[in-house]
Amino acid sequence: MDVLEPFMKSPSSTPSFSSSPSNSSFPSTSYSPSPIYFPSSSSFPVMYSNNCSASMTHRLTFLDASLIAVYARFGFLSDARKVFAAIPVEGLHHLLLWNSIIRANVSHGYHQHALRLYLEMRNLGIFPDGFTLPLIIRACSSLAVSDLCRIVHCHALQLGFQNHLHVVNELVGKYGKHERMEDSRQLFDGMSVRSLVSWNTMVSGYAFNCDSIGASAIFKRMELEG
Repeated sequence: MDVLEPFMKSPSSTPSFSSSPSNSSFPSTSYSPSPIYFPSSSSFPVMYSNNCSASMTHRLTFLDASLIAVYARFGFLSDARKVFAAIPVEGLHHLLLWNSIIRANVSHGYHQHALRLYLEMRNLGIFPDGFTLPLIIRACSSLAVSDLCRIVHCHALQLGFQNHLHVVNELVGKYGKHERMEDSRQLFDGMSVRSLVSWNTMVSGYAFNCDSIGASAIFKRMELEG
């Protein structure tokens, strides 16, 4: 899995939300969009032409992101990627575009490709937000590479997402799937705000690890805390 190599160069120590942030470095690779090819008219409507996209220097970010989302929603992931590849490099400094294409790849199970996009995004100097990181955490969890998951956890800490509800929920679920309920419990106990998803994730984690006592205890705690 060549896409994992840049991540694996980072420290593999287990992160903690008490850790202090530090600067992270990413491999310097140049981003060069691949040529655009459009689907045939029998497969799906082409929404803009090659000549038009080549001459447009100022494109509507929201339109591009919407096109990516629509193509992905209907199962045309390759067309979503072509829309993204046709965007000029100077137009790629909008996080909305990256979130759209990363979500498209994760939702279709292309987790390595999603991680490759994440690296390209960071190399362009674009930082993730509370929508990007849960997707990347989900991709890492699906690849079942524990060192990679810890590194992305460190990225979340360095970027100040230790109290972000959706990010922490994904981390709790990720550690549960990797049979590390102690780490899940540490994150869960440190949450200043918990949602129903947080409680369900913990119960599911204990159940996944065949710990009926832990699942029962966390359920009773949920009832007591309301």
